[in-house]
Amino acid sequence: MVFACAEERVKNPLEIRLISEMRTVVAGKTFYVGMHLNHPAAHHTYWKNPGIVGVPTSITWDLPAGVKAGEIEWPVPETVKMANYSAQGYHDEVLLMIPITLSESLTNQSVTLQAKVSWMCCPDGCYPAQDVPFSITLPVAKEEKADSLTQPLFEKFRAFVPKPDPKWQAAVRRENGAIHLTLIKTDGITQIPSADQIHFSLAMAK
Repeated sequence: MVFACAEERVKNPLEIRLISEMRTVVAGKTFYVGMHLNHPAAHHTYWKNPGIVGVPTSITWDLPAGVKAGEIEWPVPETVKMANYSAQGYHDEVLLMIPITLSESLTNQSVTLQAKVSWMCCPDGCYPAQDVPFSITLPVAKEEKADSLTQPLFEKFRAFVPKPDPKWQAAVRRENGAIHLTLIKTDGITQIPSADQIHFSLAMAK
């Protein structure tokens, strides 16, 4: 397995690498890769919907035939500060996970995933990076084998990816230039989330 790290590290303070949860992968199955971001102290990057400032991390894939990448699975963001503005993003460490599906008809002995990644890493000023190349090559085998070094990282951040909660019903509407969120709790719920625990995505607000 080959990791690829950004060559722009001197220009950009973010440490970022493309990693795989599996050491070997199997045709016809889905596995996960991830962009692993380590932020220097007082730096941050942005969630898929940052807010009034910021640009989210994005990935453009170049994949061989029979290989398909899904959407980024974003862990719950934190509140980050850019100048006097609050936004939604990440400090310290985060793993942006992406499902990769291999066709059942895939006959390759290995697959190479190539990506161009763009991000904005900010302390008081911002350090944008555009279309930085990454790649990773994985053997295709008859049996999946997890990578003991990276799988704990995937398990850690998978727990922070939001999932539907049947204990709550939610409705969102636009009215007079504002977004109104209504939360209806079911039996057994005693704690109402505070405003800083609620994060809007663009899909919710449409």
